Amino acid sequence: MAKFVCSKCDKEREILEYSIKVAPEGLVSDQAVCCQTYMDRIDNRKGFGGIKKGRNGSVKGKYSH
Repeated sequence: MAKFVCSKCDKEREILEYSIKVAPEGLVSDQAVCCQTYMDRIDNRKGFGGIKKGRNGSVKGKYSH
């Protein structure tokens, strides 16, 4: 699932399944169209998590950024 926002009217939309293609404007989704233009994707990812390593290479727990 991803969130998209229109750059012209500021309308937000959540789309469960979407496809990405390369266009002259950049990466766009055919399912996210508003005001006859492609909507911008709102990036809500926070990166990869990590592992807390103990002595001798043992795993002590997880953390996220």
